[in-house]
Amino acid sequence: MAAPPSADSSAAAWDVMQDLQFLIDDPTQYNELSVMCGGTPNDAESRDRSSIPPAAKRRRPLRDYHHRAELSRLREQVEDLKSDLARAKASSSAMHMPLWEKAARRERVEKNRSIQDNSDLRAAVHERAAFIQHMQRTLCRKPRWMALPNATVDAWQSYKLAAQPSLRTASIHAIADRQFRRQPHAFIQAGILDRTDDLFRAEPVTLPDHVMLQVINHVNFPAPASAVSAACWRTFRGGKHRSALPLPENSTETIEEVDAHTIYERFCHIQGDITGHSNNIRKLFKDDDGRDVIVWRTVLDDALVPHMSRDAVDDTWGWLVVAPHPQDQTKCRMTCLVQIPLDTRVAPQHDSTDARARPDQRDHSQTMEAILSAIHSLTRGATTATRSPDKHKPNNIPRNDNILPAMRTFLERGRLFETAMKASLNDAVARFATS
Repeated sequence: MAAPPSADSSAAAWDVMQDLQFLIDDPTQYNELSVMCGGTPNDAESRDRSSIPPAAKRRRPLRDYHHRAELSRLREQVEDLKSDLARAKASSSAMHMPLWEKAARRERVEKNRSIQDNSDLRAAVHERAAFIQHMQRTLCRKPRWMALPNATVDAWQSYKLAAQPSLRTASIHAIADRQFRRQPHAFIQAGILDRTDDLFRAEPVTLPDHVMLQVINHVNFPAPASAVSAACWRTFRGGKHRSALPLPENSTETIEEVDAHTIYERFCHIQGDITGHSNNIRKLFKDDDGRDVIVWRTVLDDALVPHMSRDAVDDTWGWLVVAPHPQDQTKCRMTCLVQIPLDTRVAPQHDSTDARARPDQRDHSQTMEAILSAIHSLTRGATTATRSPDKHKPNNIPRNDNILPAMRTFLERGRLFETAMKASLNDAVARFATS
């Protein structure tokens, strides 16, 4: 007897879709039911995935700014220590330091500055040479200098003054400051640094590219340094502070007072078809060791003077140092150094057959002899500058065809200035003697 069919076997044999055909006779309803039945498992899977909690985000560690603040504080301490060291070095130069040691220190500073400038210039030359080679290959790239980006020569370094007042004043001070820095080296080269005995000497100095006239005058005065320095600066300052120098015919004089210790004097003289210019910058410096230093330098071109570069221009510079006597404060020593290079615009034109020969045929030796003769005739007895003014009556410049009119004008101007200087010094000595 066969066993009756079980419930499982009957359920497995029953096809529901076939039995539902009599209920769903529309194809559209059948498709909707199929889609609904097929989407149910996927929805359940989506609900399962959404029920999983998301992973926690990783928190970024907090930065510790303590080390950065500590590093900044240490850098500030380093800068403060550097400033303290600089002040200590500046204050270490005692007031009683010997003059030679002070001059040696200044020379060392200038030497180190020159070495650094030379190194920078060499680096700039190498860099620019490499750039030129690069520009030969590519001519479109703009240069970006790393060494000495502002390696252009300022106008004042060529002794030129601009017309703009601010630039003009800055250039005047820059020229005077550079002359002050050169004073110790010039005195060492001339052999007059810390000299004690009176001396007057005018001599030619032969340099590789030109001949230079050098005039030295060292005098001991029986008056304090302050009185002698004030008398000298009154003469250099000019204007209302001293009696006006006699002006030759067809000449003009203009004085620009930059400040109480700096002046700029413009002098122009027209003689025939030759126009001569002597524009001087003069400045008074108070040194740390009690010395008073007066420097002067002529300007070679001035934007306010038209056509100056085409005329005869005076090229002169010098220093005047007044130092107190080491053992007697009622006495002092004055040292004056003047240097005048022979320039083609004032040097003579000499030839055995024609005095108007070309400039390259000029003879420097005859010009130097003529100038030295004129200076010696004007300054004879200059070492006794404390004599009364009537013993130093001005002499005329001796006539000599080897001195051009422009040079003659500058020498005559110097003679008048020397006369005014002697009168001012004699007055200062006399006032101190009667006080």
